[in-house]
Amino acid sequence: MRYRLIKPKWAYNTVDGPNVFEGEFSKSFLKARNTDGYNIYYFPNHNSTEISGQFLKGREVDVFKYIFVDMDLKDGIYTKGSFITEVLDNFPLTPHSIVDSGHGIHIYWEIKDLNRNDYIALQLRLIQRFKTDQSIWTALQLMRTPGFYNTKNQEKQILAEETRLQPGRLYTVDDFDEALPELTKENYNKALTHINSLSHTSEKVDTGMDVDALPDSFLRLMEEDDRVVSLFLKPKKGKRSEQDYALANILWEENFDRNTAINIMANTEKAMEKGNSRMEYVYLTVDKAYFNRDPYKFRTVADYMETGDHEDRGELIHGPSYFDSTVHGWRKSQVLGMIAGSGAGKCLGVDTPVILYDGTVKKVQDVNVGDQLMGDDSTPRNVLSLARGRERLYKITSIKGETYTVNSSHILSLKCRQSNVYSGYAKGDILNIAIEDYIKKPMKFKQTFKGYRTSIEFPPRDVPINPYFLGIWLGDGHSDELTVTTMDKEVKRALLQTADEFGLKLKFKQQCGKAVSYHLSSGPKTSIKNRLWQIMQDLDLRRNKHIPLSYKTNSEEVRLQILAGLLDSDGHLSHNCFSITQKRKVLADDIVYLARSLGFAATIRKRMSKCNGKIRGPYYVVYISGDTSRIPTRLPRKMATPRKQIRDVLVYSFTVKELESGDYYGFTLDGNKLFLLGDFTVTHNTTATLDLFYETIKNNPNSTDIYIFFTLEMPEWEIVERWKALTGGSPELAKRLYVIGNEDENGDSRHINLQKIYWYSENIMKVSGKKVAMVAIDHIGIVDLSVDTSKKPTFNFKGRDSGFGFVREMPFEFLCAQIKTVAKELDCFVIVQSQTTKERAGDGDTELGINAAYGSAKFEWFVDYILTFWQPIRRVEHKTDLRVMGWQYCKIRKKGKMDTIKTYEKYALGVDIDSGKLSELTDDEFRDFVELLKDAHVLRKQSEKKEGAHYTKTVKKKTALRKKDDA
Repeated sequence: MRYRLIKPKWAYNTVDGPNVFEGEFSKSFLKARNTDGYNIYYFPNHNSTEISGQFLKGREVDVFKYIFVDMDLKDGIYTKGSFITEVLDNFPLTPHSIVDSGHGIHIYWEIKDLNRNDYIALQLRLIQRFKTDQSIWTALQLMRTPGFYNTKNQEKQILAEETRLQPGRLYTVDDFDEALPELTKENYNKALTHINSLSHTSEKVDTGMDVDALPDSFLRLMEEDDRVVSLFLKPKKGKRSEQDYALANILWEENFDRNTAINIMANTEKAMEKGNSRMEYVYLTVDKAYFNRDPYKFRTVADYMETGDHEDRGELIHGPSYFDSTVHGWRKSQVLGMIAGSGAGKCLGVDTPVILYDGTVKKVQDVNVGDQLMGDDSTPRNVLSLARGRERLYKITSIKGETYTVNSSHILSLKCRQSNVYSGYAKGDILNIAIEDYIKKPMKFKQTFKGYRTSIEFPPRDVPINPYFLGIWLGDGHSDELTVTTMDKEVKRALLQTADEFGLKLKFKQQCGKAVSYHLSSGPKTSIKNRLWQIMQDLDLRRNKHIPLSYKTNSEEVRLQILAGLLDSDGHLSHNCFSITQKRKVLADDIVYLARSLGFAATIRKRMSKCNGKIRGPYYVVYISGDTSRIPTRLPRKMATPRKQIRDVLVYSFTVKELESGDYYGFTLDGNKLFLLGDFTVTHNTTATLDLFYETIKNNPNSTDIYIFFTLEMPEWEIVERWKALTGGSPELAKRLYVIGNEDENGDSRHINLQKIYWYSENIMKVSGKKVAMVAIDHIGIVDLSVDTSKKPTFNFKGRDSGFGFVREMPFEFLCAQIKTVAKELDCFVIVQSQTTKERAGDGDTELGINAAYGSAKFEWFVDYILTFWQPIRRVEHKTDLRVMGWQYCKIRKKGKMDTIKTYEKYALGVDIDSGKLSELTDDEFRDFVELLKDAHVLRKQSEKKEGAHYTKTVKKKTALRKKDDA
C-alpha cells in the first residue's frame, strides 16, 4: 500500500523532515512518524507499475477497488450520527467500511471490475446523492489511514477509527447505476475533462459553466465588483495564475469560507485546463490566499450576552480622568506599553478537609462509602465510591484564585449559565460530567457550564446557652470557671442578662488594670448547683475551649451571635475587616469554619510570640472579611459599616491544568460537591486595560468608535464577565467591545500573529462600518512570531518567498517594533500588555520600572508611552477590603536620533474588588493605605532578607561541593 505523509501547520518549524513525502512504508515507521506529528494518508486506489517521479500522479493510478465519500463535520448538512443513519438506513447498498477521522466520516464501498471511467462517474454521483465533499472524485485521492492519529490540532489529536461492516458481497457498477442519480451536465463535463486529460486525448469538451452551481453570494459579488467579473470570466492570457490568486484573496476578504472558495476557484478558466492536476492547482491557489487567515466571525460583548476608509490620522483621544494630570490626551497611531507582575496561587491536595452533612469535618482520605457530605444546597450527598491510589491529577483553578486537586475519575458538577445553547439544558440546570470528558469539550461548552457554590444553611435547633454569651466566654473567659474579664459595659450587660436567666449572681472578682473580672456564681457556700457551669461541662468546654458542634451547625442567627460574642470580646476591627488571635488552634479553626459557613472570607495565619526574649509558642490569627456589617457586634468600636459591593459567590469560572501522576484520595457522589472557597484575586493588568477602555468611552461621548481586545492567555468569557461587571451590564457599551481569543469555537488554536491582529481588526471595521479607537493585545509574549511573506502586510520582514504559504519566524524585538506599524495602518491607539519576571515583580508588590518587560531588553524603544502597575499592599490584603494599584506613567519623547524619557510621579488608585473599576482614593482610603503600606513594606523586607539568606547558603554549599570535587 502506498502512503503520503503530510506535516500539519504547527509542525512546519518544530518537526524535522520534509513537509510532504510518500512511498511504501512499514507500520512501525508510520507509527513513529505519526508520533512525531505527521498525518498519515493512503491511496485507496493505486498504481500497478513503477511511478515516474517522487509522487504518484493521477494518470498512474490504474487499480480501482473502492468508491467513497467524505463527510466533513463542519459542512453543516449532517451531524455524524445523522449521516451514518442516512447511509445505512436510507441507502440500499450497505458500505464495507466506515472510518471516523475525528473531523469527519469516510464511507467505503468495494466494487469488483471497477475501471477508471466508472470510478470517476460514480464518485461524482455519490457527491450528488449525499452532498458531501465536492473535491473527492478525481483518480488521485488521499484518505486518512485508520489506526493513526489526526494531528491537525497539536493539543487535541484524535485517533481515526474504522468500523468494518459485512454487506455479504462485492458490489458491481450496475448496483450503483440503479441506486444513484444521473450526472448533471456540469459533473458530466467535469468527468469527461478529467478522463481526457488522464488519457492525453484532446477531444473538445463543453466547459460551459453551470451558473446555478455557483453560490448566490458569489453571483451578487460579481454584480457589485467589476474586478471579480474580469478575474473570473475574462482573465488575461499569460497572467491567469496571478489573477486566480488575486481572485482567491478577494474571496477571503469578502468572508467566503475555504470550501466555498475551492468550489468557486475550480470553475476558473485556468483551473478547467489543468485536467488531472486541477484540484491540486485549486488547493494551492486557495491555500496561498487563506493560509493562516481565518474567516471573520468575531463577536461583541453584546453578542456574548445574547448567546452568552481612514480619515485623518492622529485623532486625539481623551483617556481616563485619573491620568489627566499627566496624559493630556493620546493620539491614534500611538502605542502604550503596560507592564504588570502576576501573583501566585495556592494548591490543595491530600488532607483537604470536607464537611459532612452533620457539620463535622473529615480529611478527604478518611471519607468512606456511605458517608453523607454537605451538598451545595445544604442537603446530604451520599458517597458512592472511592478513588484512591496513584493516578493522573488535575488542578482546578477558579477565576477568583482558589485551587484544588482532583484525580482523573473525578466528577465535576456544573451549572448552565444560559438557555438554548446546548439542547436539553436551560439556565440554572445542573450537569455532572467526568473531568476527562470536560477537557475534550470545545470552548463554547466551557463558557456555558461553570462551577458553583453557596454558603451553608443548617436547620435551627434549641441551644442551652445564649450564643452571644458563649462567644464572650470563649474569647475572654477563664477556661476552668465561669469568669470573664472585660472593660466594656456592653459585655457586662450581656453577663448580667445571662446571670439572671440562670438565677446566678454576677460578682466582682478582681481588677486587672482597666479591666474587671466578673464571676457568675450561684451564691456563697450554697448547695445549689451552678446549672450554667454544669451545661458548659456537659458540652465539654471546661479547659477545652472550642465551638460546640450544636452551635457551629445551627441557624444563621445562632452562628452570627456566637461570632459577634467572640469578636466583641477578643476581636479587632480594621478597615472593615476583623482579626482575632487565639492560642488554641482548635478554636481558631472553629472560628474559620464558622465564618466561612456564613459566607465570609476567612484565612488563618500562624504567628510566634516572644516575651522577655523568650518564645512563648505559636498563636493563630484569623482574618475575616466580606460584608462584616452582618455580624451583630454590640461594641460601637467593633461595628462594621455596610459594604457597597456584594460579591456573587454562587457561580464561578475555572480552568483545568493537567499535573503529573501522584497520590490521590477522592470520591464520587450522587449529587453536587461543596467547596468552601474564600480567596478572591484580581488580575490587575487586564483590569487596568478594560477600565482604560471604559473611561475612554465615557470621556469621548461624541465618538462611536469600537474597541478590540485580543486575549491570548485568558479565555474570552473571562474578559466578557469583567466587562459586564465594569459597565454594569450596559447593552450599549457591550456593543462597543469586540473580544478575540486564541481559540476558535472548535477549541483549535488560532495562532494569532501580528498579521492576524491587523487582518482581524481591519475586517471588523469593514463589517461594523465603524472606526477602531483602541486595540489591546494581552500579552505581547504570546503573540505568534510567524509571518507569511506571501501576504500583506509583511511588515518589511526580509524573508525570501519560496512558494505558496511561505512562513518565517520573526525575532521578538522585530515583532515589538512592528506594533507601531499596526497602529499607523489601522489608525488606532494600541495597548500592548507585557508581563514581567518574578525576580522583578516579587509577589506582585514591587515597584516596576520601564525596563521590567519580560522578553524584551528595550521594551521602551518600541512604544510611545509606558504604564507600570504593581500591588503595593498585596502582602496585607487579607487584613482589609481596600485594594490598591500603584502605577507610574512614562512618556517616550522622540527627538532626533536619541529618545528621551519623561517619568512622572508614582500614584495609587483604588480597585473595586467586584467590578475591577479604578478610581482615585478618598482621603480616608489614602490614610488607611499609608498605614497598610508601612506594614507591607516591613513584610517585604523580611521576605527579601530570608530569600537573600537562602541564596547565600545555596551559593556557599555549591562552592564547597565544587571545591571538594576539584580536590
